[in-house]
Amino acid sequence: IGSDYSISDYSELIADSKYEHGSSFLVANSGMIATNDQKEMAMGSVSDLSYYSKEFKVLENIAEGKFTSYITYDEKMAEDLYVSFAPIALNRASLPWSVATVMPLSGISNTFSIAFSFLISAGIVGFFLMSFIIWKISGRFTNRIKATNDAMKELSHGNLDRSLLLNIETGDEIGEMQGSLNELVSQ
Repeated sequence: IGSDYSISDYSELIADSKYEHGSSFLVANSGMIATNDQKEMAMGSVSDLSYYSKEFKVLENIAEGKFTSYITYDEKMAEDLYVSFAPIALNRASLPWSVATVMPLSGISNTFSIAFSFLISAGIVGFFLMSFIIWKISGRFTNRIKATNDAMKELSHGNLDRSLLLNIETGDEIGEMQGSLNELVSQ
């Protein structure tokens, strides 16, 4: 990512991007923390962080401008954390910097749990709504077929009473059948 932002612009941007349970900060190419919402961390090294992991070659990847992310358990915070370092190009800086983001997995999991619960609830409501609509539509067809069938049964017993005349509601096949039955009763 290239931009015309200065370090102070990024500092303000990062200060505004506070998460409920996580944080972001700007890291220089050398691994020095340039900005952070916790002032005691600013100007320290990434390698001094309690959740720093040599295993993922974080300092080397920051220096080379490579994206790095990992999940680790932090003893100080007593929970699993998602940690990422994304390269950015600062205005007139010859070397890439990084924006670090640290989020507790519990915070990420809670967000997904809420979204999942909402989607399941919406699916259940949608299922019952569609079931009701299908029941109503199929009921209309079934009632028309049943009324036609009942009238035909009466005809088969020799009843030609005009009370057998059916209300024709549509021009579909059921409506045509009802019309033919009405013609038969009318004659």
